[in-house]
Amino acid sequence: MKIFKRIVSIVCLILIAALTGCGDAKKAEEINSYLEENYSAPASQEETYPESESLLGILEEAGFTTEKFDRFEEIGIETERIKAAKDEEYLDICYNVSVEEDVQKIIEYYMQNYNKCNLLNDEGTIICYSSDSVMEQAGLNQ
Repeated sequence: MKIFKRIVSIVCLILIAALTGCGDAKKAEEINSYLEENYSAPASQEETYPESESLLGILEEAGFTTEKFDRFEEIGIETERIKAAKDEEYLDICYNVSVEEDVQKIIEYYMQNYNKCNLLNDEGTIICYSSDSVMEQAGLNQ
């Protein structure tokens, strides 16, 4: 029972200290400033995936045969597209697809034309791939 009373006392002291705002605002501001300067969070990346040229290099280095297009010819959509294949594995990615109707057309095309189809639609980037290992080799795992 004594242990329980001690724990309750400690918790109460912590709550009181937190509620009364121990320390002054200037000291807290100095600490926050120091932490921001010395331990700032990494800058957020605007792009989630490597740019197309970088991705081409990564895929070619991993042994994939690659093709780059400025248009998805089969369905008539203007988009930056990369197709890559190695043995039974493949990757087909479209960048900067902003129109929802175009997103749907691309997804439907992928579903109809790839037997083993894994799809990822992330803010204008649509990826169709054969396996997780392809995503790893391409550096596209998040």
